[in-house]
Amino acid sequence: MAKLAIIGGGIIGLACAYYWRKQNHEVVLIDKGNPGEGPSRCNMGWVSPTLSGPLPGPGMIRTSMKWLFKKDSPLYIKPRAVPFLAPWLIQFMRYCNEQKYQLACDAGFDISKDMFQLYDELVDDGVEFEMHRKGLLVLGSDESDLQHKYDDLKQVERIGLPRPEFVTGAELLKMEPHLNAKLAGALFLPKERHVRPESMVNGLIDWLQVNGVEMKTNDAVTDIVHNHARVERVRCNSGWVEADMFLFAAGAWSSPLMKKLNYSLPIIAGKGYSITYQSPNVEFNHPIYFAKDKTAITPFDGALRIGGTMELSGINDELMLDRVNGIKSSVAKLLSKEIVGSGEMILSGMRPMTPDSLPVLGGLPNFNNVFVAAGHGGNGLLMSLSTGRILSDLMSGRDPGLDVTPFSPQRFK
Repeated sequence: MAKLAIIGGGIIGLACAYYWRKQNHEVVLIDKGNPGEGPSRCNMGWVSPTLSGPLPGPGMIRTSMKWLFKKDSPLYIKPRAVPFLAPWLIQFMRYCNEQKYQLACDAGFDISKDMFQLYDELVDDGVEFEMHRKGLLVLGSDESDLQHKYDDLKQVERIGLPRPEFVTGAELLKMEPHLNAKLAGALFLPKERHVRPESMVNGLIDWLQVNGVEMKTNDAVTDIVHNHARVERVRCNSGWVEADMFLFAAGAWSSPLMKKLNYSLPIIAGKGYSITYQSPNVEFNHPIYFAKDKTAITPFDGALRIGGTMELSGINDELMLDRVNGIKSSVAKLLSKEIVGSGEMILSGMRPMTPDSLPVLGGLPNFNNVFVAAGHGGNGLLMSLSTGRILSDLMSGRDPGLDVTPFSPQRFK
């Protein structure tokens, strides 16, 4: 029975622990805080392969230039962070073309194609969490915008999902009466699902604890001891941890940890914000995405969450009210009435971003017992279960059933 030490207790680390433990192997999960905190709890909760496309693409540079330094825009770069971010931004721009966009789409679809089956298997295995099978609406600014989005999203047919369905403005109001009557229409993605992310995190933690996984919380890794091609142990605040294999799934904190192994990974933090209203005065039947402003609405049982934006300002826990107000203002334009709730919770999370928007999955070069699962960006929840399954296969020496070359840690060299 092989012992695996997982560094990082977000949704990716939890999913990897789940699949490794299902093989009756020993697992110790180490987190610098409490497992499942950060983006794993405060994201929009979408299980949407159709919307798993990469951030860099044709026209992205031109579009983003008008946003970059506006504090309430969909994409904001903090000026003082530019020198630190420059190497990553240069790499990012190299992926903003049609060929690389399509390659990343194909890879993203490949890793997401079995997602619904994996979620159903998770439920069958006794993991309890809130999940909805109601589809998803993508709003357009006009008919031309909707057609453009349809042409891009219809390629989801390649993984067995139906093409988006056009919804007129009148039909949209019947589906969601609280939307603005002036909206042009939408695309309906009928098979997409959504979960309440904090319930999924809690469900996985409960399962892992019941099944004997050791969890070391508030226990940051401060040192890594390696001898030639093997890591022997890691030092945490509470002491040393030895294992047969080590998996680094520390999200936006993965890059600093890799430097302790003399390896560089271009993973930076992309901060996202969400506002959750308890007992809201308006109810929605579907998650809603407004691609133009990169903002979203997700209904949960007894709650409503709005969120969006991308902020590149380094790793920090600062809440910029301009960003929060920008989300509220953008969402307000879509609605016929203001959202009010019995409580309002504002959270931010550090999404781990790679230049090509694909995660880093696989063994670390020059080591035979070190693996990485990080860099999922905004697709962490979507790809968490497939990531856990793939890493379990790779660490066991089995064929994961898909080409993992697009996710290799070596692709940036």
